[in-house]
Amino acid sequence: MEKYFDSHLHITMKSQFSLESDPINPWRTITFADISEGLSFLQKCLGRGMFEKTFVSQSSPDQLLNANYNIIMAALFYPDKGLLKAIQQKTVFMNLLESKQGAGFGRILNYKRYLELIKEPNPINVVKNDLKLLEMKDPLGRQYRLLKKKSDYEQNGKDTLNLVFTVEGLHCLASDLKDGQLANDSEKTIENLDQLLKENPIKIISINITHIDNSNQIFCNQAYAMDGMRANGFREVELRPTGCGLTSEGEKIIKALDERGILTDTKHMSVVARKELYQFRRKEGITSPIICSHGGLTGIWFDQSDEKFTDYILETRKIGGHQRMRLGKPIKYKKGKVYDQIGFNASTINLFNEDVKEIFDSNGLLGISLDQRVLGYSGVFKTGTGHITNNVLTGSAGIWSGINWVTDTDFVSLEEFKDRGFRSERPFGFAWRNCVDADALDKLVNKNINNVREIHFLHFAFHILHCMVLGRQWDSRNGVEKMLSQVLCIGSDYDGMIESIYSAKDATEIHLLREKFIKDFPGILKENKIDLPQGMSIRSAADRIFFENGRDFVLSRL
Repeated sequence: MEKYFDSHLHITMKSQFSLESDPINPWRTITFADISEGLSFLQKCLGRGMFEKTFVSQSSPDQLLNANYNIIMAALFYPDKGLLKAIQQKTVFMNLLESKQGAGFGRILNYKRYLELIKEPNPINVVKNDLKLLEMKDPLGRQYRLLKKKSDYEQNGKDTLNLVFTVEGLHCLASDLKDGQLANDSEKTIENLDQLLKENPIKIISINITHIDNSNQIFCNQAYAMDGMRANGFREVELRPTGCGLTSEGEKIIKALDERGILTDTKHMSVVARKELYQFRRKEGITSPIICSHGGLTGIWFDQSDEKFTDYILETRKIGGHQRMRLGKPIKYKKGKVYDQIGFNASTINLFNEDVKEIFDSNGLLGISLDQRVLGYSGVFKTGTGHITNNVLTGSAGIWSGINWVTDTDFVSLEEFKDRGFRSERPFGFAWRNCVDADALDKLVNKNINNVREIHFLHFAFHILHCMVLGRQWDSRNGVEKMLSQVLCIGSDYDGMIESIYSAKDATEIHLLREKFIKDFPGILKENKIDLPQGMSIRSAADRIFFENGRDFVLSRL
């Protein structure tokens, strides 16, 4: 039976929202029935779709072992205060939590605990509680194996989930926060990290130095990650980036992590911060692998002579202290004559070709997210008169007049937008002809549900294809082989409050994604005139991407 690896998922985060004195066992899979109490209220404040898809468990240890996951990088995480406060503004939601504290949904997501998390002066205690939660027993007798050295790993251990860890944001390592402080400086952060490692028999493979709010501005600027919240009516202004690039404190952290054999995870860094990270590594002679544990691709270059990020900016507007950009969705590949509107998400949180090259050259690891939005899927409602939605932009001048595009909304700080590569000698929207057409996509996605399922898979498949194309550009057949047999893996972000693709809505369905990849990907390769490396079958390619690449990478770090 095939085994699976994941470079980024959460197995304890949802338990953190239950009472610390009476926690939900992480082994328990939270189902729709568990949280359906109060559904009518939740529908009003969150929307049924978001509620059903993101609140139920996607990667409980029970689900993972039933699906034959063998080794994972589990995220240690303290929920960003900015995110918690944005959700708190939904009064009807908070009133529901307060009224349902005793049982059902109110026990899983407890009102008292929610307020404790917002006020927490020692986020590292929440991370320590992640590890404490893992001590809870599985009623069926299954267990975790915490890997510290290579000999700890047993690939064929029965009913055992091998764990190494990642930390999602340096704010998670903070302590003794006072007077609105959101993170410690580099010295205190590293001190707390060292103490955590001293007290616990764990291996941390990588750390995100920033996350989704502005808690970690002392280290670097983050990329905008909250377009989903914006689209669902949350007030996320405080979650928009305000900083610029990598700071001197961030440089100290990167050096300190490298000295401890811990990798800097580029996910959530702004594009400017990522560029400055690569420059700093070269200056300091840092040669450790670069990892993006749970990312998506833009499908484009940020700044090359024949293609620039600015070519896909269809509209830009200064709003407060930020620059808002409406981005077209770059179409790079098609499947037949029907599926010709598969676009990438060009938002700056995703990786540009330059980022992929840095990972490739460093012998790093790229975990492909299974989040619909990250992979580039956007639904679209009727685009006729009176039905234009906020993810559809209509051209209003010249040759653009009357054209509807599906767009992603991105925000960057004014300082980064001003002079850090967001200017071009070409006009904004230069590549508008290569972007997803809203009317064409509307006809496709509203035709039947099977089209949506197929489109979700194609977004994933085209991410793999794009990496193969880049590998061929950089090192011919050897580059293609390196992408498939070393660089690529799955970094789902399950239970990270994502809306996962229909091809694998949770960990129990990962085998369906693998099977469809084996069945359909050869035809996609043939249509796009690229071959598997000599001697590599499609099944062996699937083995590498879904398990072996990640396993080998982790073992090389032990």
